[in-house]
Amino acid sequence: MIDGATRWIQPTNLVRSNAESSCKAMRNWIQTKGKMKAIRSDNGKEFLGTFVTECTNRGIILETSAPFNPEENGLAEAANKKLLTVARCLLQDSELDASYWPYAIEAAAFLLNRTPMKALGGKSPFEVRYDEKPRLGFLRPFGSPCYYRDHHPKANKMQSKFREGILLGYSETAAAYKVQDVATKKLYVCRSVRFPVSVAKDAPLAPITFDEEEEEVEPQGEFSCMVTDSVSYKWDFLGTKTILDPLSVALYWIWAVLGVSICLVWWILTTQGEKAQGAKRSHVYRTSLEGVYSYFVKNRPKKMARKEWRKWKSLHQKAKKNLRSGMEVDAFNVVHSLNTNDFYSFASKYIDLESIWRDGYLDVEEELAKDRLAQEAYACTVRVPLKEGLNGPQGEEWREAVNKEFGTFKRLGVYEEVSTKALLPGEKPIPLMVLLELKDGGTRKKARAVALGNKQRNAPDEVYSPVASQLTFRIMLQKLLSEKSLGYSIFDISTAFLHGDLRERVFVSPPKELANPERPLWRLRKSLYGLTVAPMMWNEKLVSCLKELGFARSTSDPCLFSRGSVQLCMYVDDVFAIGPPKELKEAQDEILQRYPGRIQSPKVKNGIESFSYLGVDVELNRGKGLLHLRNTEVINKLLKKFGYIADGIHCRTPIINHLTNKDSEPLQEKFPMRELVGIFQYLQCSCRPDLSFAAKEVARFLDQPTTQITKDAVIRIVAYLRNTKDLGLTYKATKIDDARSNLEAFADADFAGEVPSRKSTSGNCILFNGSPIWWRCASQRLVSQSTMEAELISLATLVKDLKYVDFVLSDVFSEVEHGPRPRCHISFSDKIPHRTQCDNEAAIAHAKREFPTNRSKHLDIRHNYVKQYIDSGLVQLSYVPTSKNLADIFTKPSTQHKLQMLNMKPSAC
Repeated sequence: MIDGATRWIQPTNLVRSNAESSCKAMRNWIQTKGKMKAIRSDNGKEFLGTFVTECTNRGIILETSAPFNPEENGLAEAANKKLLTVARCLLQDSELDASYWPYAIEAAAFLLNRTPMKALGGKSPFEVRYDEKPRLGFLRPFGSPCYYRDHHPKANKMQSKFREGILLGYSETAAAYKVQDVATKKLYVCRSVRFPVSVAKDAPLAPITFDEEEEEVEPQGEFSCMVTDSVSYKWDFLGTKTILDPLSVALYWIWAVLGVSICLVWWILTTQGEKAQGAKRSHVYRTSLEGVYSYFVKNRPKKMARKEWRKWKSLHQKAKKNLRSGMEVDAFNVVHSLNTNDFYSFASKYIDLESIWRDGYLDVEEELAKDRLAQEAYACTVRVPLKEGLNGPQGEEWREAVNKEFGTFKRLGVYEEVSTKALLPGEKPIPLMVLLELKDGGTRKKARAVALGNKQRNAPDEVYSPVASQLTFRIMLQKLLSEKSLGYSIFDISTAFLHGDLRERVFVSPPKELANPERPLWRLRKSLYGLTVAPMMWNEKLVSCLKELGFARSTSDPCLFSRGSVQLCMYVDDVFAIGPPKELKEAQDEILQRYPGRIQSPKVKNGIESFSYLGVDVELNRGKGLLHLRNTEVINKLLKKFGYIADGIHCRTPIINHLTNKDSEPLQEKFPMRELVGIFQYLQCSCRPDLSFAAKEVARFLDQPTTQITKDAVIRIVAYLRNTKDLGLTYKATKIDDARSNLEAFADADFAGEVPSRKSTSGNCILFNGSPIWWRCASQRLVSQSTMEAELISLATLVKDLKYVDFVLSDVFSEVEHGPRPRCHISFSDKIPHRTQCDNEAAIAHAKREFPTNRSKHLDIRHNYVKQYIDSGLVQLSYVPTSKNLADIFTKPSTQHKLQMLNMKPSAC
C-alpha cells in the first residue's frame, strides 16, 4: 500500500482474510495528516463487498482498475516493483536464503521511505509526512553480523552479556534494531547492538569486549545501502578505530569547507533580506485592493485549487488596469462578481490578511481613509510583536506608546525594581508580556503590559468580581426614555486594573528590552492586567470609592449604584450613568477626578441619539418615545471573521429541529466551535432572544461537536444572522408610576426533548410594556416524569425570575437617599399582582391545589414556592393557548411566524 500524497510505502503481508482490515488501518493512519479522498486498487474480491460500503459511508471514493490492466494502478505497481528489486538486492548482498524475504521487504520499504524522490521535489516520503528530515546515522547493511545485549531478567549472571546475531531490519515502533539470534534463530528487538568495525563475509565473528555501562550504538565501519536496483551509495563513518587514507581526509575537509561557505553565504543573504524588509513594507500599491490581488497572484494559498488560482492570475492584469483608473468596484465585478464585504470574506478563507501587511503587499496606514477593505484588513492585524514593532518602520510611534504605558506605571507606583535576591526560597517571577495593539480602526497605537497569570504559583482561590446585568442596563434605558428630564453619560476608566491594591507578594520579569540589568525584577505594588486577582482588586477599590462619594449599592444587582436621582451601572471599567444633568455632571467629575478616563459622546442625527455600550447599539428617540437596541456591530465582526462558512446559505430561522450527535462522525478538522458558541450566547443574552434555543442546543455539544451539528446548527445560525443582523428590541415610553404593573410573564416547557438524556427544556419570557425585557432558555436539572412536572418546574423558575425583575425595577425606578430598602424573602417589592400565563392546565391546577398528591410529592418545594405567591395575590396565574404563548419560542424550534411574536424590528426610531 502506498500513499499517493507522500509516496509513503506501507508493506503488509496480505491474505484475502485480512486485506480489508489492513486497508482500514492504513486509512486511519493516513488521516492523522489529512482526510483520505480515494482508494485505488485492482479488481480483487478482497477489496469489494463490505469494504465498498465502509468507504461509501466515510465519503471515500473506491477506484478499481479494469481486468488484466495493472497499468491503470501504476503507482502501486511501480512501488511494488521497486520494493521487490531492493529486497532482492538486499538478500543477495547479505547472502541470506529466500526464507528471509519478509524481513527484506520491510527493510527495503524502510529505506525507500527515507530516500529522496524526484516526484516530491527532492524530498523523502518521511520528510513530507513528518515535516522533518530523517536521521540516517543508525543504518547498517541488511544481514550484517552483530552482537546484541541480552536483557532477559532470568539470565545467568556468569553468562556472557552479549550474543551473536544477524541484523534483519529496524523497528517501526521503537528506536531499536530487529536482530535474529544465530544460535536459537529467535527474533529480538534490541537497542543495545554493536557491529564489528570490519569483517569478511565468510569469516566467523571475532570475540569483542564491551563496557558494562555502554549501551549506545555508535556509528562505525562501512556499509552500503541499496537505494535503487542499479545504484549503490557507500557511506564512511568516522569511528574511533577507523583508519582513513590521506585522500579521504583531504576530501572530507574539502566538503567541510564547502559546507561552511554555503552556510555563510546563506546567512549573509538572509541578513540583507531582513534589512530590506523595512524598505519593502514602505512600497505602496495604489490601492489596498490591488495589493490583495497581487498577493493572490504571487502566493497560491494551500486551500485554493490550482484552477481557481490560475483564474486569478490570468485576470490580474485586467483588474490592475481598472484599479489604477479608479474602478475598484468594477474590478470586483469583473474578476469575481463580488462586492467589497463579500471579497473580504472570500479572501479571509484562503489567507491571513495580517501576512499581506507583513509581506509588504498592503500598506494599510496610508490607505485607511481611501479603502474600506484596508480598514477591515488592518482591523485583523490587531497585535504586533514587541521586537518587530520597536525595530520596524513605525518603531518611534510604538516606542512612544510603550513609554506612555510605563510612564503610567511609575505615576501610579505599580512596581518597584528589585534584584533576584529579593525572591524567597521557592518563589519564581511571572513573565511579563508587552502587547502592541491597534485601536479605533488602526488610527491609535497602544501598548499594554500583561502578566502571564496562569504561571502564578499559590494564587488565591477567591477571585470573583461581579459585572452588571444586561437586564439592569435595559431597565435604566427604559427609565431614561420615560423621563425626558434625565441625562446620561458613558465613560470608561483608563488603566483601571492598575488602581487595585495588591495584597500578595508578586514578582514579574519584564522583557529584556525594558529590564534594568542591575535590578531585573519588578515587585508589584498594584494589580496588573493578567493577574487572576486583578478584577476583584479593582472592584473592591471602585466600590469603596463610590461609597465614600455617597453612592448606595443595590441589593438586586451588585454593580448598580444610586445617589439621589443619579444611578450608575458598572461593567468592569465601563460606566453608564443616568440622572439630572447637573447632578450627573457632578458625579461624573468626582469619579474621573479620582480615576481618569475617557468620555464617549453620542451621535445625534434627525433627533435620534445613538451610542454603543458593551456591544449594544442604542438608538434613542425621545420625541417619539421609542428605544431600539441591537447588536449590529458585533454581528458584522462575526461575519467578517467567520461569514465564509455560510456562503450561499439562506434561511429564515436559526434552527429547525432538536440536535443529537447520534450516527454522526466527530468533527476532525479545526473549527472555531467555542468562539462561535460564545458569541451566540452573548447575542442571545443581549438583544437577540430569537437565538436563545439555538444557542442552548449547540452549547450542549461544545465538548464533542460532530459534522452534522456543525452543518445543521452552527453554520445555519451564522447564515441566519447574516440575513437578520439589523433586528433588535424596541421599547416604548411608560409612566414611572405604572412601571412595575406593566410586567407580563409566560412559562412553557418541552417535555423530554433532549436526546439522549431526555431532560426537559424550560422557557420563560417576561414582557415590559409589551416588549421582552427578560428571557430564559435552559435544560432542567432533573428528568421530569410527566408534562405536568416539566411545566411546574418551568413555572417555579419563572416566579423566581419575575421576583428578580421586579426588584431591579424597584431599584431603578426609585430614588435612594439612605441606602437600599430591605427586602422581604417572600413578597415582591410592592404588592402589585403580575400576570403569569402557562399553556398547561394540569400544571395550573396543581399549583393552585391545597394538598399535593403522593404521586408528585417530590415537587413539594416548587409547588409551595409558587403557591405562596398565588395565595398572596402577587401572581395571577392563568391559561394561555400554545399559539399565543410567547415562551414556546424558547423551548423548541420555531417557525418564522412564531419568531415575529417577539416584535423584533430592524429599527423603530
